[in-house]
Amino acid sequence: MMKRLFGLVVLILGGAGCLGDAPRENPFDPLSDNFEKEGSVSVLVTRYYPPFQGLGAAAVHLAWMGLPEGALPVITTETDETGRFIAKGMPEGRYQVRVEKTGFAEVVDTVEVAAGKTAEAEMRLGGLPVVTAPAVTSTHISRWWPATDLYQLEVVAEVKDLDGLADVETAWLEIPALAYTDTLASTQTAGLFMKNIPVSRLNQTSLEELLGLDLKIRARDKAGFEHVSGALRLVRVIEAVPVAREPQGLTLINEPRPLMRWDAMSLPFAYTYRVDVVRIETNIQNTVEVQTAIPSTATSVQVQMSLPPGSYFWTLSVVDAFGNRSRSKEAGFQIQ
Repeated sequence: MMKRLFGLVVLILGGAGCLGDAPRENPFDPLSDNFEKEGSVSVLVTRYYPPFQGLGAAAVHLAWMGLPEGALPVITTETDETGRFIAKGMPEGRYQVRVEKTGFAEVVDTVEVAAGKTAEAEMRLGGLPVVTAPAVTSTHISRWWPATDLYQLEVVAEVKDLDGLADVETAWLEIPALAYTDTLASTQTAGLFMKNIPVSRLNQTSLEELLGLDLKIRARDKAGFEHVSGALRLVRVIEAVPVAREPQGLTLINEPRPLMRWDAMSLPFAYTYRVDVVRIETNIQNTVEVQTAIPSTATSVQVQMSLPPGSYFWTLSVVDAFGNRSRSKEAGFQIQ
């Protein structure tokens, strides 16, 4: 009996010795000398809307959140043509993933890297609405009725979006110094917004009070991303009013291409003339011809199209290099 017990003890001790001497080379074995607490990060960058097309050449910044604030990212690279980026051999821990691409809103997320595993992140970038060719100008309109002239601010903005023009939701004017905002109206042209704002609506006594103030145009898309234009300035209000000399007073004309004449002007800045011809049909006004960039030395211009019989009026505007303008009273005529 004692011999059997002794033999069992020897067997156990021998077995324990053998286990202690066994090699432990598996890098994922916590007791191994080769143990590495590393995993991988897989990032897929796509567009914001279905079918979630991959975005190539998107900049990916992968930073270990244990680094001091302001430290350089662990990895900065770009996605491939499919929108994919894979980082291997990443130490365990939490990482910030920041993705950016020109024309898109930046996206930030976090992933947790565990040894021997791949942490996955899918980042969807929304295209930013971008205000292009914004313009803020003044318009001075002389009128028969009411007898007072009309002064208004004309605001025009084109908005583009890499997700398509259908994603553009709205645009509006901001005048920070006056705490004033006003939504622009959409037009039949996708992405084009505009509005004429009378000076009375601005709660100002004259447009001159806006000279030198910063004006901005903001745009927002359906995803909620916004863009603001750079500061715009109203540079001039034209007080001088051009005079449309003839035809006027419902003059009867046999010539379907009448000659429009006006008084010469002398202004202390560069300017051109603009002529608008409008047809009146059952109280509906339709602009049938617009001639622009007429030299400041001119005092007449001939209508280019052949006007059919009917009632018309025309107006003459003086326009400066910035698009500010002053418009004459309406001058009526009839084509027989």
